[in-house]
Amino acid sequence: MSCVLSLGYLQVKKWSYAFEHYAEYNCHTFLFNLLYEANLADRYILKDIHFMGFLTSASDYKDEYRYIIDSHGNVSKLKNTEMMRKQTNEIYKKMKQVNDNAEKLADILKR
Repeated sequence: MSCVLSLGYLQVKKWSYAFEHYAEYNCHTFLFNLLYEANLADRYILKDIHFMGFLTSASDYKDEYRYIIDSHGNVSKLKNTEMMRKQTNEIYKKMKQVNDNAEKLADILKR
């Protein structure tokens, strides 16, 4: 099941489950964006497989090329489009801040 969200002036996004792909929007990415927008920290997000997958996907697509390894160990070099890089760079910066906030909080709580 998918639904389209209309948020007035914001771009309409379709709820999806693309397995931590940078362009998806679902309950996990909603939380990640909420943490960013509210400048909150969650020390447990550093171990969250969905967050780490989402951050990794954004990291892979923000550069000019990304590399894919198949089941036989062969590496393919794929070029990311400029639009893709621009979009993912914005996402990556936000998720990097969420990650940095979480690391700072975890460090403080260790003391």
